[in-house]
Amino acid sequence: MKNSIFSQKLLVAIIYLSFLPYIGIYAQSKLSGFNQNTNFFIENKGQVMDQNFTSRADILYYGDSKGLNFHIKKDGILFQLNSITKWDFEDDRGENNQINKYPSELLIQQIGLDFVNSNEKALIKPLTELNDYINFYNGTSNEGILNVKKFENLQISEIYKGINLKWYFKDGELEYDFVIGPNENYKLIQFTINGSDQIEINNEGELEISTPLGKIIQKSPIAYQENKRIESRWVKNGDVFSFELGNYETNKSLTIDPLIRTWGTYYGGNQNDVAHSTEIDPSGNIYLAGYTYSTSN
Repeated sequence: MKNSIFSQKLLVAIIYLSFLPYIGIYAQSKLSGFNQNTNFFIENKGQVMDQNFTSRADILYYGDSKGLNFHIKKDGILFQLNSITKWDFEDDRGENNQINKYPSELLIQQIGLDFVNSNEKALIKPLTELNDYINFYNGTSNEGILNVKKFENLQISEIYKGINLKWYFKDGELEYDFVIGPNENYKLIQFTINGSDQIEINNEGELEISTPLGKIIQKSPIAYQENKRIESRWVKNGDVFSFELGNYETNKSLTIDPLIRTWGTYYGGNQNDVAHSTEIDPSGNIYLAGYTYSTSN
């Protein structure tokens, strides 16, 4: 068995923090190479803590979707955007003959999406387990938190009467589907959003959630029935959001599929990134010139 060990410098200041996703100082895989693909859901066995290092048992699974951290609960999901606001520099003229920088101050913004009047007894279960696991050694247990499993997809059964919710990835993007059974009421699906500066339905029919660190976009929902597209759109009623569908056959199963993506106001990766110049072309495209040692896009 070959270990993959990750270390990080301690953040000395945190400006705004709702909770830490985990403090994972060391991790190891039972495979010869640790799977760097982030398109999976990690189970919470106690490694997820808040800023007071108290366990967050309400977080059942978590992961990352193109820089957007997410934490799944039975009755909703928490999104977390991060931005490094201050760096410490260390002159290390070693192999790369460079000055290294390390994050010393972090700004975190959290957005919560909570399902309204959902079933408190709904069952969440993973559908497809991956072959490797993670071990966490983070000070909460002398033995560590071991054999933490990873999954490709999840399902919450009966989140509303006759309605199941599936979480999965498609083309690297986090998605969720509501699968409504025959003769069931899709209008039971409602949710609220908290932690945002502004929420609006834009000209593209998308649900646009604005934060100081960028935007979370819930694209215009796609609804279909036996591969037939059903007209669908977002509806906002005060602080509550829901769906409105066109005509469909109520005696058949129906799927509603919103897509989540982010648009950030910052760029960067997991190592040093240096920008020397920026330009904007007549179409409004931004070009950034420089170099990077990052491998996390």
